[in-house]
Amino acid sequence: VSMFMDRTATNIAKCQIGFIDIVVSPLFAQLREVLPPLSVAVDQLQSNKTFWGRRVEQMEREMTQGTQCFPVLHGDPDQPDSPTGEAQVSPEPPP
Repeated sequence: VSMFMDRTATNIAKCQIGFIDIVVSPLFAQLREVLPPLSVAVDQLQSNKTFWGRRVEQMEREMTQGTQCFPVLHGDPDQPDSPTGEAQVSPEPPP
């Protein structure tokens, strides 16, 4: 199993936060300098990071229990739990 792809040893939420911090945020910050409309995407990154930050401890517990799944977003405008406030997260059932 590839690094960061093993559910028994990888906290998905931590990986998402790291990817945002190391790859996506620096890239989009530079792109925003050239394309100011990307400010919306840069702002969304902070919301996404907050979304994953709330799930670090939960996913750590799930990882140790062997039940960790990537969250699935379901459209529900009444549930402000997603980065955009337009979806509700529920765990995907294991295959």
